[in-house]
Amino acid sequence: LVFSGAVAIATGSRHSLAIRADGSLWAWGEGFATQPAVVMQRVSAVAAGDTATIAITTAGALWQWDGGGTPRRLAWP
Repeated sequence: LVFSGAVAIATGSRHSLAIRADGSLWAWGEGFATQPAVVMQRVSAVAAGDTATIAITTAGALWQWDGGGTPRRLAWP
């Protein structure tokens, strides 16, 4: 068992992500830890691409990051 308690998931070609009911976003795979680790809090949705990830928080802020890099907030109207 790699992960339990997910209410939403997203998978890229090299990494996986899961959101738990408490809004914590967990990631693992290339660029991230080999075991699931928290990368953000208060997340409501997430999407994953080849190497990029995008997430929206419960406050409506949009964040994006490449690989296991540091998330950066995107401009939001």
